[in-house]
Amino acid sequence: MSLLIKSLALLVLAGSTFSAQSAEISGVITDTNDQPLAGVMVTLSPTNVVVGARSTSVFSDADGRYHITEPGGFDPDALQLSAKMLGYTTAKPALLRQFIPPAAGSGGAQALVANLSLKSTDNIATQVPASAWMQGFTDDADSRHALWICAGCHQLPDPKMQRFAELTAASSQPEREEAWRAMIQYMRIKTYDLGPENSAWPEFPMEIKTNPDYSGYDLEDEKIIARSLARHLPTDYSRLNEYHPGAPLGVTPETVIREYQMPLDGFTREVALSQRSPYAWGADLIHNQLIRLDPETQAVKYLKVPYEKASGPHTIVDDNRGNIWVTSIENDLLMRVDPETEEWTLFQDFGAGALIHDLAMDSNYQVAYDRKGRVWATLIGMNKVGGINPETRETLQFEAPQPEGKTAIHTAIYGLVMDSSKTRIWYAQLGGGVGAFNVETLEFEEHLEFEMGEGPRRLAIDENDRLYVPLMGSSEVFIYDTRLKKEVARVKLPDRWAATYNVSWDSWRKCLWVGTTNADVIYRMDPETYAFTRYPLPQQGAFLRQITFDRSTGNLWTAYSATGVAPQALVEIDPGDGLQLTGRVSE
Repeated sequence: MSLLIKSLALLVLAGSTFSAQSAEISGVITDTNDQPLAGVMVTLSPTNVVVGARSTSVFSDADGRYHITEPGGFDPDALQLSAKMLGYTTAKPALLRQFIPPAAGSGGAQALVANLSLKSTDNIATQVPASAWMQGFTDDADSRHALWICAGCHQLPDPKMQRFAELTAASSQPEREEAWRAMIQYMRIKTYDLGPENSAWPEFPMEIKTNPDYSGYDLEDEKIIARSLARHLPTDYSRLNEYHPGAPLGVTPETVIREYQMPLDGFTREVALSQRSPYAWGADLIHNQLIRLDPETQAVKYLKVPYEKASGPHTIVDDNRGNIWVTSIENDLLMRVDPETEEWTLFQDFGAGALIHDLAMDSNYQVAYDRKGRVWATLIGMNKVGGINPETRETLQFEAPQPEGKTAIHTAIYGLVMDSSKTRIWYAQLGGGVGAFNVETLEFEEHLEFEMGEGPRRLAIDENDRLYVPLMGSSEVFIYDTRLKKEVARVKLPDRWAATYNVSWDSWRKCLWVGTTNADVIYRMDPETYAFTRYPLPQQGAFLRQITFDRSTGNLWTAYSATGVAPQALVEIDPGDGLQLTGRVSE
C-alpha cells in the first residue's frame, strides 16, 4: 500500500480504538527497494512510560514478516511501533493509529497491519554498543584492567565517558593520561554516593573516600587504567563505519523480549522469581525495597525492607522451597522473604563489615543448602566464605586465600556455587582466583590463580559439576571439570570487549547463557562445541548482572542495571525455541 493511501486512511481511522482480550500487530519490514529484511527487531512500546509499563520486541522472519500478540489488547493512542537493525535507519517510532486494520471479515478490531521500511546507512555511530568503541584497544593486560574495573559499574565507554574523552581530543598523550587519572580518583570518591537512601557512606570522611585501601581499585590499577584509556579510547564519537557482532542471531520469529519499566530514580539491580508466586521480584538498592511486578497486569507493589536503617538490597535469588533470598550492601543484612505472605526474616549474624554479596547456588540457579541445612555466602568486605543455618542462626566464617599486598575489598570475593554432592562450594574473586571450600571438613581444597585484570565474576555449575567462570576483563568463559580437577577450555566471546559479567547454566536446554555488561546482548553457548548465538537486547546501555529463569516456562529473566543514567527495567526473554516444561526443575 502506498504512503499516499496510508495517509488518506489515517483520516478515516483516526478515531478507531482497539480493545480486546487479545490483539495482534503484524506486517512486513522491507528496505527502500521493497526487499524483505530478516532479523529486524520490531518493538511495541508505550508513549507514556510509567513504572511497570511493558515494551514488547519480536524479530522478522526470512520474508520480513513479524507478529506481536498483546494478551490484554491495546489502545492505539497509547502505543508506538519502531524497528531497528544494525546498518539501517528508520523514522521516529510511529503511533499505532497510523496503521491499517485488516479488511472486513479478517478479524477486524483485534488486529492491525503495520508495514515499515528501513533505509541503509554507512554511519552506525548511534546504533552500536559500547564495546564497538573499544575495537582500537590492544588485547593486553592494560586493556583487561580497564574493562574489568570500569565495566563493573557502567559501560565502557558510557555516554558520560564519551563526552569526557571528547574534551581531551586536543590534549597530548601525557595530558590525557593525567586527565583520566583525575577522573578515576573522582570516581573513587563518587562510589560513596552510590549507596541507598539513608546510607552512612556519603558522610564518611574524605580520607576514607580517597584511600585506595578502601577501594575496589588501588593506585596500581589507577595508573594502568588511565594509561589504557588515554592511549586507546576514541575522542570522536560522531562517526563509525563498521562493527561486527561476531556471532549469528539466535532469535527466531517466535522470540519475544518483554521489558518492564522500573523507577528511573532507583537502581533495580537484579530479579528473581519464585515457584510459589506469579510475580517477578526486583531488588531496588536505592530505595531499600523490593519491587513486586505482575507481568500480566503490569501492576507494581513496593515492599520496603523492615529495617530502620539503610539496607541496599543487592543480590536476589530464589531457593527450591520457593523462598526469596536477598543480600544487602549496607548493615550486613541477609534477608529471606516468603513470597506468599510477604513476611521478612532478617539475619544480621555475620558481624559488622561482612558486606554479604552472593549466595551459593546450585546447577538450577537457586540458593543451595548443604547437608546440614546451611546456606553459604561470600563476605566481600572480609574475603571470607560464611555459612549460616537459617533455623538455628549458627554461623561459620573462613578466610579465603588472598593475593599478596591486596586488601580484602580489592580481592573482592564474589560469585559462589555449590556442587551436586552439597559438600563443596566454589568461589570467585574479582582481584584474585577461583577456589573450592569443603563445607564438611571446613577446609580450602583448591585454588586456581588468574592474572590480575581477568576478573572472575558470577559463576555457574552444571549437574555434572562442570564449573563455568566468566572472566570479565578478558571476555572469556573458563570451563573447569571439578571432578577431574582439570581445565576443559577457555572460550572467547564473539565480541572481545563484551565484558563477561555472569553466566547461568540452563538445566532444560543444556546450554550456557552469558550475560554481558558492554555489548547489549545475551549469548547462548553450546557447552560441547563452544559455538555462540546472540540475542540482542532492545535498549542501548543494557548492563546485565545476572540471568535467572521462570521455572514454569523456561523463559529467561534479567535486569538492566548500570549505575548512573541508564535503562532501568526487568526483562523477560522467551528464546522462541519451542521449549515445553512438564514440571519444575528437580531439587
